[in-house]
Amino acid sequence: MPEPLFENRRGEFVVTLRHSMEPAEPSCDEAQTDLLSYCTVPRTRQEIAAFLGIKTASYAIRQYVLPLVETSKLKMTIPDRPGSPRQTYYKA
Repeated sequence: MPEPLFENRRGEFVVTLRHSMEPAEPSCDEAQTDLLSYCTVPRTRQEIAAFLGIKTASYAIRQYVLPLVETSKLKMTIPDRPGSPRQTYYKA
């Protein structure tokens, strides 16, 4: 049986138990490909997290969006203020 996955998500502790070696969620590459299709129009952090089915927007941004921004596949509408509450992301 695979090892359990322990996560600490800002105020909640999540343990994921798996019965097989198959990933429980889509791979990061698959999710990023879907995200690029979704971001043809600018999307907020909350919209992106909801689309990916993730509760915390900061986790979604850190795991899925920032790698795409670093490779210039996604762009920020306010690049000089990455932490702005009005920040949105769109496909380059």
